[in-house]
Amino acid sequence: MVAGQGGFSRRFVLTGSVAAVGGLVTVADAGVAEAGGRPGLEFSLTLAAGTYSGPGRAFVIIARASDLSPEAPEPRDNLQDLEPITVPFFGQDVAHAVPGRAILLRSGAAVVGYPFARFEDIPAGDYVVQAFFCTYETNHRSDGSVVQVHWPQGDGGDIWHSPGNVYSTPRAVHLTGHAQTVRIPLDQVIEPIGTIPPGGTGQQGNPTDSAHVKHLKIRSALLSRFWGRDVYLGADILLPAGYDLPANRHVRYPMELIARHFPRANPHRFDESLGDDFSRWWMSADAARFISVQVRSENPFYDDSYHANSANLGPYGDAINSELIPAIDRSFRTIGQRWGGSSTAGRPAGGSPRRHWCSTPTPTPAPGPATPTRWTSAPIR
Repeated sequence: MVAGQGGFSRRFVLTGSVAAVGGLVTVADAGVAEAGGRPGLEFSLTLAAGTYSGPGRAFVIIARASDLSPEAPEPRDNLQDLEPITVPFFGQDVAHAVPGRAILLRSGAAVVGYPFARFEDIPAGDYVVQAFFCTYETNHRSDGSVVQVHWPQGDGGDIWHSPGNVYSTPRAVHLTGHAQTVRIPLDQVIEPIGTIPPGGTGQQGNPTDSAHVKHLKIRSALLSRFWGRDVYLGADILLPAGYDLPANRHVRYPMELIARHFPRANPHRFDESLGDDFSRWWMSADAARFISVQVRSENPFYDDSYHANSANLGPYGDAINSELIPAIDRSFRTIGQRWGGSSTAGRPAGGSPRRHWCSTPTPTPAPGPATPTRWTSAPIR
């Protein structure tokens, strides 16, 4: 994307957190401050001891005090779920950051900004400024690519709140409109989300089980082979009323697969306290008895894999079909047959391939010929 052009959404912010090896600049590399080499506004960021050492992307976020709110109290909180983004921010890739060594951001080819292309385009005045560093990991993939990416850790691809990334405490800064160096220490490391079990991982999160909602996580051999590192998939499983009753210990249930973005709530927003209509219906005698599953497939490029194979992302469709769903079948009393499942999906922008479980036929009362898929929500076209 060309700096300063077009709209900008969280989607582009996320894809901006990946770089091909060889395209990164060193800490000392920086663009010319202004045409002709005149001094201008620059930001000097320094990682504190014990925070991080390695490649990544450095950001400076420049907000007005009026941009902040109880829902978004820091400048970084204003770079998500807003379209278009109006708070100015700038980013620069760094080949190898070292604690104590300054990372200098100046206007130039190495720094990309939005909605302003250059620091000097920001009007003089009082601002709340925050620095941020998105950490990268180098992956040698099976397709021969070597890429540096940030792996989400249960945050659904929200780099601004992703564990392991480093940020600064917001500070008030007066920008003079003239040559000026603003020095900011990067001294806060984002902590893991929830409790990571011994030997476990933050990938796909670690939500807590409840009476009717269980969680499962697997290491995908297919995805791990593609990425050259351990890659995990997860699932949230909503069990029907009576699932654990001794009288139902031999009962097997149809399974609904929910295909949508990274889940922020239980399947169908089920609430154990039965505080909403769906939850009360689910536990009532009138409810259909089936198992509802939503997949967790956050990845370096987005909050969801779209349950499809991709040359750039890897065989997520195959991994969900041949690894995750069989693991669910083994762990829970699903029917485990093609006729025993249906799917719910929202149509993503631009459509989505059908080479995944969402083309599985719907359940029928008994084994028999497969019937065409009946979409329980919006079909994927």
